[in-house]
Amino acid sequence: MASADVGTVDETRMEVLVVSEIEAVQEVVVCGGGRQYLACLLTLKCVPGDAGALAEPALRFARASGSQATTVEEARRCQFFRSALLKGFANCNKLVYESSKRTGLEEKPSQLRRYAILSEQFSVEGGRLHPDG
Repeated sequence: MASADVGTVDETRMEVLVVSEIEAVQEVVVCGGGRQYLACLLTLKCVPGDAGALAEPALRFARASGSQATTVEEARRCQFFRSALLKGFANCNKLVYESSKRTGLEEKPSQLRRYAILSEQFSVEGGRLHPDG
């Protein structure tokens, strides 16, 4: 694999892991491959029709972290919720590293360290997605 390809692989693997390992996350876009660390924009699972209210998986995640957050805005401001996300990212970083060791990759994969919780889901209507992809 060429070193230019490593960034894309890191980003894609990390997106899959974040969504599968952190139950509160609905969608994620990871960027920064090939750099010292990765960053992501993420959305939380919300109640359909009430974009601000956290859905049950996100509420479970919040409660498990000691957070009282019930809305996206509360989660964005809650230190307990944000710390739990960082712990989840650390677990994802560990899984990516272990996977790269098993597959014999020589370069250490980039780690996810920075993030922002978006207040709205990714959508064309909300301006977060372009209609052509």
